[in-house]
Amino acid sequence: MDFSIGSSACHIAVSQIQKRKAVDVELYINDDKELFKSLFAHKDEIEKNMEMELEWKELPERKASRILIEKTVDLDDRATWPEQFDYIMDTCIKMKRAFKRYL
Repeated sequence: MDFSIGSSACHIAVSQIQKRKAVDVELYINDDKELFKSLFAHKDEIEKNMEMELEWKELPERKASRILIEKTVDLDDRATWPEQFDYIMDTCIKMKRAFKRYL
């Protein structure tokens, strides 16, 4: 599922990864390595603002770059779905606030 962040160069994407039993929230940057480098220059401030450590993937062999956080969850346990949803929404909001000032 994708969410606008107010820039056509990137968006927030949310995924469930069944084989790793995880959810991830990422800033997906399509074909703009300069934007990735510009954001990476503010890595410490962004992570401090989010209160989270992110995984920064420039992916030089591909057009897109990704900045993400992944959380291990039990996707089959319906009782934890509300908690998983809250985590996803909180992380999306933190990500939007932290990155928007640098776009």
